[in-house]
Amino acid sequence: MTALAAGLALLAEQGFTANPGAFEHNQGFLDVFNGPGTYDVERMLAHWGDPFDIVAPGIAVKQYPCCGSTHPALDVMLDLVRRHDLKPANVARIDAWTHARRLEHTNRPDPQSGLQAKFSVQYCLARALTDRAIRVEHFEGDAWGDSSVRAVLPRVHAAAYTTAQFPADKHYGAEVKVTLIDGTAVSGKIDEAVGRGSDKPLPRERLREKFDNCVARALPRSRVATLADMIERLDTVGDMRSFTDLLDPAPIKQRASA
Repeated sequence: MTALAAGLALLAEQGFTANPGAFEHNQGFLDVFNGPGTYDVERMLAHWGDPFDIVAPGIAVKQYPCCGSTHPALDVMLDLVRRHDLKPANVARIDAWTHARRLEHTNRPDPQSGLQAKFSVQYCLARALTDRAIRVEHFEGDAWGDSSVRAVLPRVHAAAYTTAQFPADKHYGAEVKVTLIDGTAVSGKIDEAVGRGSDKPLPRERLREKFDNCVARALPRSRVATLADMIERLDTVGDMRSFTDLLDPAPIKQRASA
């Protein structure tokens, strides 16, 4: 029995009802979303749950709060920045290569808004160099105009990669080369962004970095680590109120005295 069938059986057991033709009816899911005669139910069910998508390709985590097409290059750039301790003052040029289809909507060398910055591989790579991270606040307000980032932007050059760099069927790769002012260069490449699926999961420390940045915007920073730890062991929590209390943005002491 598939997970879906099991779930439906449990709902039926509790008295839930639904139209039995929800999929096959002429106003059902299949015709409305695909069109009559454009699908084969037998083929759809042939390998149902073998495996479930949650296993393969697995859960994809969007690591950075910007266009996913910039992520492979960002993975490489941040690795180079951290591994070689790169600083803006020491960098003469940054070259990045992504697939032409990805570059089509991320080639914005001079973004003029937060939204444009999200879709600018140049801005994202410059920000990775200046801040050694990519966070939500880097795309808010007038952050796109940060003078330190604008100073780096002219040094960032983006181009489409060739089949000499990646196979023709590889659409998610990126290569980055950073040339220093002394003429030396460091480079790296990646086939796809980290976190796209179960075969290349996002490392725990990177997931926590993203979690911390997001949650600290809504809750007191003092609770972030406790909340993350509790989520990781949620199946062992004896009283869910100890968990939900952490999610209330009001200070816990203030709530207790109310």
